[in-house]
Amino acid sequence: MAASVSFYQNHSCDILLCKDCNLSLHVDYAIPPTPAANTILRSGHMPSDMERQSILRTIETMEDCDNELEKQLAALDTQRKQLEQARSTISSALIVQKAYLTPIRRLPLEILSNVMAWACEGEIDLAVRVCPPLALSAVCKTWRGASEYPADLYLIDSARSVGAVEDFVWIKNRPLPLLRKLGGTVRHLELAVESGVFEGFSSLRCVVISNEQNRNAIPALPWGQLEVLDTRLCSNAYALQVLQQCHQLRSWNHTVLRIEPGLWAPPSLVRLKHLRVINIHIPFNSVRNPLQHLITPALESLSVVWENGARYPFATRAIPAFVARSSCTLCRLELSAPFFIDYDCLLALRDVRTLHLKGSDYAPINQPFIDRLITGDLFPLLETLELSGNLTFSNDSIRELVRVRESAECTLQQITLDFTEHDIARHGPYRDVVNGLREVPPVYVRS
Repeated sequence: MAASVSFYQNHSCDILLCKDCNLSLHVDYAIPPTPAANTILRSGHMPSDMERQSILRTIETMEDCDNELEKQLAALDTQRKQLEQARSTISSALIVQKAYLTPIRRLPLEILSNVMAWACEGEIDLAVRVCPPLALSAVCKTWRGASEYPADLYLIDSARSVGAVEDFVWIKNRPLPLLRKLGGTVRHLELAVESGVFEGFSSLRCVVISNEQNRNAIPALPWGQLEVLDTRLCSNAYALQVLQQCHQLRSWNHTVLRIEPGLWAPPSLVRLKHLRVINIHIPFNSVRNPLQHLITPALESLSVVWENGARYPFATRAIPAFVARSSCTLCRLELSAPFFIDYDCLLALRDVRTLHLKGSDYAPINQPFIDRLITGDLFPLLETLELSGNLTFSNDSIRELVRVRESAECTLQQITLDFTEHDIARHGPYRDVVNGLREVPPVYVRS
């Protein structure tokens, strides 16, 4: 290399490229002094013609070295990628080879299905591109069988991830298990149907549908084969229109839309002869109850919950008429904060074994109610009783209820009392109440 100007320091090194043939690369470079010691920059000195030529020759030599280093790095990078690719191939092969011997292949499908359920963390959104069940079911026949085993594992909740029919296309021809549960908004369920990737939903048994936007369209799903329906944030009118098509329904959960449409045409009575379970959640400002349009002769469990307590008697009044019209044998009843308690209706429910009742400001759970339980006029077959909310009965009446029922050989198996809204003037100090009632064997006081 040509002699550098005085404010450069010349350096060189040899880089070994091959240990076998001792091939090396010689590198020359000139290092300028540090900024603090660089007099040419600090003094504003402009290089002379001779110094300029020397600098140019130094630059040319260093650029040649830089180009050669780049070539060597490119060659080494190619070799590195080849080595990484070979290693990746071997790693993949090792996984398969070891899978042949893994003990998990000898586990029953029931256990593998539980493993998959834990890995998937509950409900599965098949509309997203990273879906654990699809990935696992593509591993082998064993995992594919495990993915099909749990009947209630799969759910499409496409409300956040799907905006068009094309968003479902990527699922097509994937090892999709038999789909039994489907969920989403009205619009997204329409898109799922239009995509055609689920081939008619022949195994579908449960639908979770929400209609907060109050759309009129009903997705073209096989409603007639459903066993479970969950209408979330749907108007009563929309839910009833869907129910008219669900001839095999066994269970219905319904959350009423907070703001119902002003005008609606109620359908004629909907008869669901196989329906056994109804759970309804009604907002406090609702004046309607879908039960006024239903007949369910096989109903066994009824739960009606008013959010923060009912404000209008009409929504509560629909229950006695519904029970009388259906002539069903109710075994479980839950009424949470109704506007009033219809004793004539309750007297007719002789087969109830489980009762959950929450008193409201309008309808507290009072002493006459407990007295009727003591005499056996109400619910003679009762086994499980849960009382909460506005409780105005005396503490001693619970002890009397337990004693009388036991002597009449219709013993209560469990009584749960929730004194969250405890009235110290009526019941006495809270701790005394809790400790006193906990001495009664079947009584559990929630504190």
